[in-house]
Amino acid sequence: MRERLHRWREIAERNNVPFFAFTVLREPVSFALSFFNFFHGMDHGDEHFEYYDTANEFDLLNHAVVNPQCGFLVQGDVIFHNKMAQQTVVLPLCKAAYETLWEEMDWIGTTAALSNETFPLLRSIVKSSRTNGDANHLLAQNIRHRNKSPDKVTRSDLGPRSIDQIRMMTRWDQTMYYNAQRDFPFDKMQLVEDQKTPKRSSDRRRPL
Repeated sequence: MRERLHRWREIAERNNVPFFAFTVLREPVSFALSFFNFFHGMDHGDEHFEYYDTANEFDLLNHAVVNPQCGFLVQGDVIFHNKMAQQTVVLPLCKAAYETLWEEMDWIGTTAALSNETFPLLRSIVKSSRTNGDANHLLAQNIRHRNKSPDKVTRSDLGPRSIDQIRMMTRWDQTMYYNAQRDFPFDKMQLVEDQKTPKRSSDRRRPL
């Protein structure tokens, strides 16, 4: 990821094109629910993901992925269906993955705050690169929920023990999620002005 971002930045700089690298993280329990409902609640015809016409919290726990967001950064999407790959993800690798994000990303948002934080940043970028048209309308046109999965298991279906189990399985993801909120505060971002891309605050501390 680091090498790819460096290459993109270099290409953008050579062509005098603004470059803004961002990603979003999701609260781990919400991620587990969304992941199960999409990959196991819809019939994709993929042998890696068992389809459930009806499902309950025990089905979700049976297919819950250990630290899926950190694992994806370390191993790629094989982490989502390969238990052996999940076991190779260790804490030092997760810490290194987050440090790479911290160093290379201009912004790390959360899905919970998309409307209040990440979307305004994207609108700011779109406005700066367009002389005509409504940036808000453009963004709304391109952000749709075409693949919205059915909510076969919801948060209200989960008992306290199930939630605790998911949190235990995703504790490194939880740390990464909290660190991103701490290290990328929206009120420290400088929105686009005069054709400039948003910038992070310069008074940043290295991740713990």
